[in-house]
Amino acid sequence: MRKTLKILLTLMLIGCLSLSVISCNNDTPDNEGVSETESESDTAVDTGNQTPDDPVDPDDPDDPVDPDDPNDPDDPDDPDDPDDPNTPDDPDEPADEDPITSGDDNTEEGWNKLEQMTPIDPEKEEEPIRPVTVDPELVAKTEGQVIDIYLIAGQSNACGYTTITSDFKNSNSVFKDGYSNVLYSGNSANSSSNVYEPYITTLQKTTAGLGRYADGSYSGPELGMAEALSSYYNTESGKMACIVKYAIGGVSLRDNITGRDAAGGNWAPPSYLESIGGGKDDNLSGGQYRKFIHQVKCSIAELEAHGYTVNVKGLYWMQGEADHQYPDLYATIFNYFVSDIRNDLGEITGANLSTMPIIVGAMSSTYHRTHATATDTFIAKQIAICDSLDNVYFNNSAPFSPSRDSANDSDQSHWTSDDNLFIGEMVGTKLLNLCCGQNYETLTLGENVASVYDANGQLIASYASLAYAINSAPEGATVKLLKDVTLYAPLNLSNQNKVTLDGNGHKINTYATYIVIRLVGTDLTFKNVELVPASGSLTSLKINKYDNAVFTVDGGNLGECAA
Repeated sequence: MRKTLKILLTLMLIGCLSLSVISCNNDTPDNEGVSETESESDTAVDTGNQTPDDPVDPDDPDDPVDPDDPNDPDDPDDPDDPDDPNTPDDPDEPADEDPITSGDDNTEEGWNKLEQMTPIDPEKEEEPIRPVTVDPELVAKTEGQVIDIYLIAGQSNACGYTTITSDFKNSNSVFKDGYSNVLYSGNSANSSSNVYEPYITTLQKTTAGLGRYADGSYSGPELGMAEALSSYYNTESGKMACIVKYAIGGVSLRDNITGRDAAGGNWAPPSYLESIGGGKDDNLSGGQYRKFIHQVKCSIAELEAHGYTVNVKGLYWMQGEADHQYPDLYATIFNYFVSDIRNDLGEITGANLSTMPIIVGAMSSTYHRTHATATDTFIAKQIAICDSLDNVYFNNSAPFSPSRDSANDSDQSHWTSDDNLFIGEMVGTKLLNLCCGQNYETLTLGENVASVYDANGQLIASYASLAYAINSAPEGATVKLLKDVTLYAPLNLSNQNKVTLDGNGHKINTYATYIVIRLVGTDLTFKNVELVPASGSLTSLKINKYDNAVFTVDGGNLGECAA
């Protein structure tokens, strides 16, 4: 009987209009002509013994789910990985092959594979709100006190795949102790090998370490957002804010149900799925969208249980790497996403959120450590989307080149702790200006560390981020340090314009462990730049160059680093 039901279910999945009567006593299924060769897209990847308390080792070449391995089939943001059988751009595989209906799935072996791919906790039906435990320290000072909610959604650079060190966390006491008037509630979810893993953080103060696994090892944009928001939401003003995040690495906005999307689903919005006559899979199509809505409901329930009245203010959407090969389709679906997310959040809160500000974060222009036409095209499409929709704004994180600090220097998708903090501050500043009527200078919140001068010596602007100052400088510009700078990760530079960094009598103190400077397609000159390593030795640090980078050292001490 079990075999008969399996065969019937298979026929239904492949869209047959009629079913044949199959004998329960038949020893073999009705598929004698089907090859026994296993389809690549049906092969599950062993996750080993990974647990939330035992994060994968980014430097272990044998770790099958190494996020820092560009050839890892479970790289959450690698849609072009030639070794990923589920990539839509694998030249040896038809695009977006459906792992459920392809290959030899009518055999017992095929059914075992199909059972492995069944999503865990699909949540298509309404899931009950999680029980709330009230923390007396977080209870509203007055019953009904208004708390403004700022939302984060997307994939890994929203989730938070940025590694953070103890030196980084110790650099600011509030990173460990938390922002008193900026709370946090969220789910930094993970998916690998067709297993969906929620990592839920109940209501607390916003701190460092609320990214991937929510175990203190990784951070997301919420930290920089809290830093910016705390200039308005603080004990002096008495105003309260809460950052609510639901994000997961490697998932699509498209209705893709392979790769990372095969575990917990994709972000396809409901009205888009309705417009195309329904999704590919009842559980996976729009699965992440529904999980986001559920997380918002749970977070609101937490806040209300603590005595707050909620007020949703805006959304930060950081996603696109998984879809960047499909810019036109992405633009179409995103129109539906904006409408649906505003409507659904409005229904949850009972407020009119039809004009709620949405900030779209740009993917890095040097994603996968190269200046690629497809990436530039997608970023241009992101800008066009923001220009075409009301109250949708572009956050220019494109100049920040991804890659964390690791011995094998293999991560090509995720920002450093320094850059991620500043990107979050950019987003928080925009939200304050848009939602609270403030007039903070974007990109200059905090103390400026560098000024940019054009080829004629005229001052263009000053910035609180050295990486942004260098990466956004025009042709022939000179960037001058204004003070000593401390970095807790590699200085990632990718400006293709010919630019000079002038030490101007100041130093760069670095806590980087392996890579001190990473250059992608640059034409840069470092003039009289003094580098002071926390380790005490420059020779233990590397300067890595990619994509035909040109790097000239004129004075200073950078020549002591390994090439």
